[in-house]
Amino acid sequence: MIIPGNGSIAGVVTEIDSKSRLRSAVIEYAESKRHLLGICLGMQLLGKESAESSETKCLGILHFSSESMEKASGGARIPHVGWNQVSHDEISPLFHKIPSGSDFYFSHSFAVFETSIGIATTTHGMPFKSSVAEGNVYGVQFHPERSQSVGAQLLENFINLG
Repeated sequence: MIIPGNGSIAGVVTEIDSKSRLRSAVIEYAESKRHLLGICLGMQLLGKESAESSETKCLGILHFSSESMEKASGGARIPHVGWNQVSHDEISPLFHKIPSGSDFYFSHSFAVFETSIGIATTTHGMPFKSSVAEGNVYGVQFHPERSQSVGAQLLENFINLG
């Protein structure tokens, strides 16, 4: 399962919760040990909460919160749009055949700064977790579908996880 990212966290959560059992079905899918990938907003949705909408309860599948990049921008332009390097954990199967430091395409204003499940980091003003993983659940803050050959490799790696 791939959860894409587009829109606002409140809008996506409202849409999910308007569908009978969709929230519980996604959570049950993740708990079934089948592979799940959240992309951009889809990654943020996997966490507990987002500063984008403090009253919105995300899926809570992974233990992190998304914060506004403006708080830590260090003068970097927000939203973070464009190409940036992703430094990753070489042992993660999600990044198989992708050199650490490869450029991926980003478009976001919220990010995960603190979590023990980060497997990749990007710096835009300050470092943030550009990818997370716990068991069978993965998240990427960037858009692999817009990231040319390295993005295609990442999606192929995800498909081949089993």
